[in-house]
Amino acid sequence: MKSRPLIKASTTRQNPPNPRPSEVVAFSARCTGKLEYRQIFILCLASAIESDSRKLMAWFHDDPIAQLNNYTAKEMLDEGLDDQLEKFLLAVADIDRT
Repeated sequence: MKSRPLIKASTTRQNPPNPRPSEVVAFSARCTGKLEYRQIFILCLASAIESDSRKLMAWFHDDPIAQLNNYTAKEMLDEGLDDQLEKFLLAVADIDRT
């Protein structure tokens, strides 16, 4: 018996959908081995801006944010500055929508 593919191939090219927060969390957990609630929350907010989970994790760990004294997102969380990071991400997401 010949099996059918589970997903029907599309004839039109479409942009991949944004990852669900659970996909970002799963990817992050594989990279870090451990997640805290604050990290999950920030990654979910940031996934509205950057849909590629690899780029998202690279941003979180490695990219200094000029508007936040060149801290990375991870450093902001480590310093307890997650409120400022949250406000920043919400402002950026709001700009992206307009």
